[in-house]
Amino acid sequence: MVNNRVDKDATVCVSVFDSLAELLHKRLEAGVVHPKVMIETNINPKFIGGRLHLNATSWNHFILTMRWPQTIIYLRST
Repeated sequence: MVNNRVDKDATVCVSVFDSLAELLHKRLEAGVVHPKVMIETNINPKFIGGRLHLNATSWNHFILTMRWPQTIIYLRST
């Protein structure tokens, strides 16, 4: 699990596993990945080419982008 501080008042918690968690942590520390905005949806991943968990339940999908002014406003207000 990676906790990343996006802003002085906004912290993002990302659940990843095994070697992917370590890779993401290293990239975030090195500044290679610049976290921006997180939007959560519960769309079935099969509709967008994703995968289901082993227990066949859908998962939440996060989109990180600063292109939407609404997300910038949201982060500033929290």
